[in-house]
Amino acid sequence: MINESILKNTKRLMIILLFVVAFILLLTITSNAAEYTRSFPTNDGSIQLDLTGLTLDEGKQYEYGLTTKGGTPEEWFLITNYTATTATVNISESDYTMRNVLRITDEGYLYIREKDNTESYAVENMQIDLKLPLFYSINVEGNDNGISTDAYGIDNVYNLGTREYKFERITDSTVIEKYLEIKQNDGDIKDLEPYIKTSYPTTGYEGTVNGLVGNYNKPEDGLYYMWIKVSSSTANTKTVYSCIIHDGLPNSTSIADYIAGGVVTDSIKATSSHTEYVGSTLEYRAAPGDEIQITVSFTGDINVNEYPTLTIKFGDGENITLTEGEASSDKIIYTYTIQSGDLGTLQIVDFAGGNVTDNDGNTAVITKKDLTGFALVAVESTGNNNSGNNNNGDGNFNITTPTENNQNSAGTGNNNQQIVDNTIATGKIPQTGLEIGMVILITIVVTSAIIGYIKCKNLRDIK
Repeated sequence: MINESILKNTKRLMIILLFVVAFILLLTITSNAAEYTRSFPTNDGSIQLDLTGLTLDEGKQYEYGLTTKGGTPEEWFLITNYTATTATVNISESDYTMRNVLRITDEGYLYIREKDNTESYAVENMQIDLKLPLFYSINVEGNDNGISTDAYGIDNVYNLGTREYKFERITDSTVIEKYLEIKQNDGDIKDLEPYIKTSYPTTGYEGTVNGLVGNYNKPEDGLYYMWIKVSSSTANTKTVYSCIIHDGLPNSTSIADYIAGGVVTDSIKATSSHTEYVGSTLEYRAAPGDEIQITVSFTGDINVNEYPTLTIKFGDGENITLTEGEASSDKIIYTYTIQSGDLGTLQIVDFAGGNVTDNDGNTAVITKKDLTGFALVAVESTGNNNSGNNNNGDGNFNITTPTENNQNSAGTGNNNQQIVDNTIATGKIPQTGLEIGMVILITIVVTSAIIGYIKCKNLRDIK
């Protein structure tokens, strides 16, 4: 006879497993389903949200509301543009209740519910980024030479009266190059937004800026961030920081013109003694024990008093810090020996610090650059395919690939800022956000629990 206590404990275990699976399923669905992107279709501080991953009934009407953390929406607005999985909503500054949220916080909370069943929510308490990009935050003309920066007037939305300013000279060659490209092509200054600093100063502001022209002393010796701090004495009103670009060198057409007599980081390339073809693409390969060289080139000859720190990594591995190199003419060469565990494509994480000058004593501009030339990949072992015939003699191939210039933030220079609540991953079941592997695992656990329960029940009759 089967012990009755064993049967009871087995049954309890199966029930617990079912509850655990149900909890995991519920948690995954609620955390991964909905996401959004932002855009700014008007110049008044309004934000358009395009939501995906929703579960809506196209035969019903839906409405949305916005509130601060811990609050409930004061007013609901009809959604007119939606499908079974998507919806577009507008956080409009022209509406009083939404304006009250915008002026208080950078963190709003979105609700979507059925219009005729106010207890049925499609989205509940979804955190929304209400912070405008730096170029979209104040309506002040800050570029008197060349490109005009007429940014969005969020200061009017908040009815804020105090606008202080602070100038900061731009020395990042990536930002300068992109700005000069936009200027020469009569482009849109907002294309520079993904390249500028994201850490704005919070102290050291002075004076006031009023109207489109502004009453301030304008530096004429370089390219500057003009940081604007907009504040109010009204209680519970947030401080808004924004940025405009002041061009104090209207005749600059290149980095060399901008930094007269100085040198800047030009490129970073990596080489090893092994090369292999991956399809039709040639790559450097390096295995544990192999030495690689990473060459940082400058726009002119340099003198190194203290080596800048070069930070690298392979694939998704840990950061590796290189603090010593070898200076030669207009280059610094860093050497690294591949270690066990180094796997994947070499990436430049950062290049900063040190004390480097040109032959006239001018301080060099040290800037992180992405790798150019052929990729270098750390592998477990390498073959003997050394394609030296393609080498130009200095360890660098003649053929180069485009550089990714954006070092400050993700983006391609468009005006829409992509803000996503949850990472979009491949291999997910639509409307759930579930990984396929997770679905299979849950299915196996549930099936096993059911089979186990049935067998335990049948065992009761065995004597």
